[in-house]
Amino acid sequence: MLQLTLYMSFKKMLILVFVIALSFYIGFSSKEDLSFYEVVQTQPRGIANIPTQWFEMKTVFGWEKMSLFFGYGDNASICKHLVNIASKESPEQQFRCTPAN
Repeated sequence: MLQLTLYMSFKKMLILVFVIALSFYIGFSSKEDLSFYEVVQTQPRGIANIPTQWFEMKTVFGWEKMSLFFGYGDNASICKHLVNIASKESPEQQFRCTPAN
């Protein structure tokens, strides 16, 4: 009886995972969808007209976006603070902040 109950629970969970995966596939398969980066670029700046900030790290492939700072009164100062911390923790790496919008 316990095995049958576990089997039914597993079967229901498997169906649920399949339905969720299918809905994501259908929802995100449209060619009209914008990329995350394009969506960020279209967002308005805050009250102080300070842009959202990308925290980036230089790699062998170029500058890679690591984090996005938004929602602060001054996104730039928060990002620059993280650059200072990261530079102290990993002095061999290069970090920077760039405007996202």
